[in-house]
Amino acid sequence: MWITLFEPDEEELASVSSEFDLPGMALQGAIKAHHRPRLERYGEMLFVVLKTARYLDEEERVEFGEIHVFLGQDFVVTVAHGEASSPECVRKTLESEPEFLSKGTGAVLWAVMNRVIGDYDPVIDGLENDVDEIEEEVFGGNADVSRRIYELSREVLQFRRAAQPLAKVLDHPFGVPYGVDGEVLRRMRSLHEHAVRVAEQIDGFRELLSNILNVNLTLVSVEQNAAMQN
Repeated sequence: MWITLFEPDEEELASVSSEFDLPGMALQGAIKAHHRPRLERYGEMLFVVLKTARYLDEEERVEFGEIHVFLGQDFVVTVAHGEASSPECVRKTLESEPEFLSKGTGAVLWAVMNRVIGDYDPVIDGLENDVDEIEEEVFGGNADVSRRIYELSREVLQFRRAAQPLAKVLDHPFGVPYGVDGEVLRRMRSLHEHAVRVAEQIDGFRELLSNILNVNLTLVSVEQNAAMQN
């Protein structure tokens, strides 16, 4: 059984908890968002927190959300927070692979994580475009670009906090008493490689933005000195 809840209140969560005996400590965290990605084991159950992200082209910003996953031997409960966290297309993807879906709840966890990490790629593309635009503005002599550099640096930092811990989560063997299928583990390892690449790209953005900021500050300083001399 797979149940999905969108921003549930305490009553809704309590109802699901009584049905599947979900761990109370994890439930308290699932009511609200703002958690770091992590994996916790409660007996035969896994609790996984994932940070979602999507790039909004018109606003040129990144929107974040969260998905909390309770994984048992014969059930999955996903709790979504934010518009960037809808798992509906994940269900359709899994239903198109009935043989893989039959491998158990681990297949559902892989599919959810695969969607989350896959959605990071358009965010990388959007941020890369923003960094290129800022670089052009700096070398084009736009002295007012400092604010945008700081805002983008903060956004990149948020994205790093969302994506970087996922590599550590996926580094776990996902060993639970009832076991996980070998094909699921193989796909998880592939996801781990994807998550590591994303983290490396984000670190590259941070370094590039730091360099751009230093160049911008130098150019502004030169302009101010020239104005004072005149």
